[in-house]
Amino acid sequence: MSTGRMHDVGIIAYGMGNLRSVTNACRFLGVEPLLCTTPAQLGQCRRIILPGVGAFADGMARLRNGGWDHELTREVREGGKPFLGVCLGMQLLAAVGTEHGSHRGLGWIAGTVERIVQTDGVRIPHIGWNDVTPIRPDGVFEGMTAAPVFYFIHSYV
Repeated sequence: MSTGRMHDVGIIAYGMGNLRSVTNACRFLGVEPLLCTTPAQLGQCRRIILPGVGAFADGMARLRNGGWDHELTREVREGGKPFLGVCLGMQLLAAVGTEHGSHRGLGWIAGTVERIVQTDGVRIPHIGWNDVTPIRPDGVFEGMTAAPVFYFIHSYV
């Protein structure tokens, strides 16, 4: 149970995130986020962002060692709190990640994060702007054009 002021957005500061970029994006949108340095702070936030830069195994180790995995599951999966995983933060939702071996993820999404297969004409890491086809017009895609464009920089899918 949370005590004190509720914040619109909490950003998980677990040592793997691009905190400055995510914080600046929130501020650009008119939201002052709470940088959560302990799992208990997630209860003070209406929405949660899990940023990430780095390797899958290291990210999961930091989440588990810090107790973030249990609190995230409680707040998001059980409590229905809106959640956004950015880059590695999204990959950690998978059941398994294969970067530097096979590693168990949060398991919120059935599937495996694997290295993008190198083919002719595809640069790895994949870097650039790409059209995205929404599977639903609501949620994160609400209010966007029919074919929004997103920036990507990654080697895993």
